[in-house]
Amino acid sequence: MKKAYICAVFQPDHTSDMLILILIMLAGVIAGRLVLRRARLNISPIMLVTVCLLVGVLGFTVGADPEIVAALPKVGLQSLILGVCATLGAIGGTLLLIKLLRR
Repeated sequence: MKKAYICAVFQPDHTSDMLILILIMLAGVIAGRLVLRRARLNISPIMLVTVCLLVGVLGFTVGADPEIVAALPKVGLQSLILGVCATLGAIGGTLLLIKLLRR
């Protein structure tokens, strides 16, 4: 059975597609640095919307894949523990980074 992808152009099976995605991300980083040097923009709302969209698309992708949905009960507790630990680690790392950067 052929897998369906949200974006048919970028399929994770192809190395060249991954390279293109990395180059697009790098171009965004460079463009962001150039813009932020000239004007101080409040990009927090933009980042919040972007993260929410990414999480929403991820949830949509997981929900649309019957293989993943069927496997959820099998890995339930492990997935929950992994998810909670990853979330707590991300929050802890963020708080630590904020504390170190504010010195």
